[in-house]
Amino acid sequence: MAMSNVTLSETAAKRIKAILAKTPDKAYLRVSVEGGGCSGFSYKFDLDDTANEDDLLVERDGVTVLIDEMSLEFMGGSEIDFST
Repeated sequence: MAMSNVTLSETAAKRIKAILAKTPDKAYLRVSVEGGGCSGFSYKFDLDDTANEDDLLVERDGVTVLIDEMSLEFMGGSEIDFST
């Protein structure tokens, strides 16, 4: 897969790590973009235990986020962040 410039902020990595710690059967956060309806595209967040061959793996501080190839087209240049 081609490299992408999707990044993960430090605060997002900490939050994802805390969520995954509560679900030991899941190892990754999967972020995808879904189309449909009059609102256009929306982001979907799921916990997953398996990375697919075509997934981009975005890693930071021991956390891995998976992004499928189709969603990557819409997320290139993005930063995944978390704020309270």
